[in-house]
Order: sequence, then C-alpha cells, then structure tokens
Amino acid sequence: MGGKFHVPAIPGGFVFSGESCGIKRGKELDIALALCTEPNATAAAVFTRNSMAAAPVQLSRKQLDHSSHIRFVITNSGNANAGTGAEGELNAKEMLWQTAKLLSLPPSQGLVASTGVIGCPLPMAAVQKGIRESCANLSPQGFHNFAEAILTTDLGPKTAVRQNFNRDFTLLGCTKGAGMIRPNMATTLSYVFTDLIVDSEVAQRALRKAADASFNTISVDGDTSTNDMLLLMASGSSETKVSEKRLTSLLTDLLSDLSFQLMADGEGVGHVPWVRVTEAKNVQQAQKVVSAISNSPLVKTAIHGCDPNWGRLLSAIGNANVDTDRVTISIGGHKVFSGGPCQFSELAVHQVMSEMSYTIKVDLGVGASTASGLFCDLSHQYVEINASYRS
Repeated sequence: MGGKFHVPAIPGGFVFSGESCGIKRGKELDIALALCTEPNATAAAVFTRNSMAAAPVQLSRKQLDHSSHIRFVITNSGNANAGTGAEGELNAKEMLWQTAKLLSLPPSQGLVASTGVIGCPLPMAAVQKGIRESCANLSPQGFHNFAEAILTTDLGPKTAVRQNFNRDFTLLGCTKGAGMIRPNMATTLSYVFTDLIVDSEVAQRALRKAADASFNTISVDGDTSTNDMLLLMASGSSETKVSEKRLTSLLTDLLSDLSFQLMADGEGVGHVPWVRVTEAKNVQQAQKVVSAISNSPLVKTAIHGCDPNWGRLLSAIGNANVDTDRVTISIGGHKVFSGGPCQFSELAVHQVMSEMSYTIKVDLGVGASTASGLFCDLSHQYVEINASYRS
C-alpha cells in the first residue's frame, strides 16, 4: 500500500483509489482512478504538444472534443503506452471501456492517462486486474493512494489545496513528474478536482491561462513528454460558482504551488532558480531568452556547482539572437554584468546560489516586455537516473 500524507480537504462529489497491479516492480501503486459521483460534472484539459502523442492522449483528446461531461479518469504509471501503434490504441480503449462498464457509466464520460516507459505494450491482464480493484475500492480517503499511484521517478506525491475563507468550496490538485519536463503544454500528469459549479467553456479558458502562468514557465531538461495532460474536473456539489477571473486566479495559485513542488522534486535537483527577463522588445523575445537560459546544459551545471559564471548566462542570451551590448545580469540581487564585467563578491554570489531558490534577472535594455520561468540544475544524479531508467 502507498504511504500516507496529510491532505487538508477533499472536494465534495469525488472518490478515488490507487492500487498495485504489477506494472511497476514490487508492490508500488500503479493504477489510479478518480470518479465524480455527481451526474452533472464538467471537465477541461490541456495536452502535450509533442507530435508523438501517446495513445491515451489521443483518445482523451477525442473524448473531450466530443463532450466535456467527464466523470472519471483512469491512469496507469510505469508504462506510457506511447509508440505502441494500433495495439496501444486498442489497449487505451480497453482501459476506458472496462472502467466505464464497472462503474456503470457510458465510455463517453471517461478519460485515460498513462505515464512511464515509452515503446512497451501494456500488460493488459495486470491492468485489467488493477482496474477491477480500483473500481472496488473507491472512497474520498483514496486520494492519498491516487496521488501516489500516478508517480514514476518522483521522490513522493505532490499535492495542493485551495479554499475560500468560509470553506464554501475546495480545489484539490496533485501532479507527477521529475524529468522530461519543458514548458510546452502543462507538463506531466496533473489533476485538479473542485466542487465548484464550472461551465466547461469557462473552465477551458481559465485552465489554459493558469497553465500558461504556472506549468508553462518551468523546465527541467527541455524535453516535452509524449503523455502530458492537465485535467480539471468539477462536480458542482458545493452549489457555489465564482467568476472566470476568480477561477483563473485560484487555478493559477494552486498550479504554481504544484509546479514548484514538481521542480523541487526533479530528478537530482538541488536548486530551483527563477529567471526573470525584463526590458525586452516584445514578450516573444523575453520568452526566448528565458528558454535559452533555462535549457542550457552549461548554465544548469553552473547552477548545480553554485558557480557565479555569468559568462554562461551571457552565452545563452546570445544563443537567443539578442544583442548583449545593453544586457545587465544580476544573480540574487548582485549585479555581475552590465555591458561588461562588474565588480562583485564571488563569495556572496556563491552563497546566494547555494540556496534552494533565488532569482537571476536579465535586463535586455531594448523595450518594456517581460517574461519569467522556473528551472533547475543538472546533476550527476539526473544522468544516473535517466541512464538506467529501463534497467
């Protein structure tokens, strides 16, 4: 069984389960099921932009294109069901159909998700057993196991809760992911459950905006997964409705919390700095510089070594085709470059970079646009984990 962790509140109208069926080694949880018990549930989602989208992503996209009336999502971990051809498509449909049948719901009201190793057929006998057990063990308290059963190389579950002052409604979220993470969708598998009344079109707009302000600002290694999905499910059981602006704010706050947890739990991660680009000629230029810095292996290794090597930052900025003559770079408030080298205390900057999180600020000096992102260091452990991921 999975480990326990504290969840302050479970939104009304949801039950969960997480079981072990043998996809992973030992008795690790690897099948997760969430069910909305309210008949008028709505859902919204954003998916990976990787053109090699896995079979469950393709199926779930079609499901949501057909209807936003989604009441369950079945997830397996340990196997991505990606790059598996026609067999993978049939297996994703089988997961959907079997779950729907056991829950006495039409298949049109369900979604499927998978995460894990690419290119391996799902062990369907084991998956079917896991689905049966998941359907039999649903409860509000099952969220603990649900959040654990979606994990792969994560060190542990990542959850967040948001409520209003009177606790009239609840938003509960969980996420998984430690590698193959790049801001190009919403990144990894992430779920948000709420008892708010939410119109599906409002939910889709709010979720997209919240994803752009949170998950789409982070990068572990510059790779976009084949299986990414960020799902919002609303039961409406609180009989409370908020404005689209308020919903977007709540989702952004919750997803920002989850995305930081995801970064801090990245494979071999020791440091999670922010990079903030200002005075760009437009947002696209600012975002390009953020991406160039966040995904530079040389920058990331310098971050790991707490080395105030501003030359690597300047080189990454130049790789974004930016004229560096007007550039100013500060690390944790210490100016290290401004059109040329600055006098600064290497020891003081090293101490800042030894912290878990700090800010690298880059002023381009050519405009008024800004962008920011959260990234991490590149460590020996990251290489070791990914060099033996299938072993």
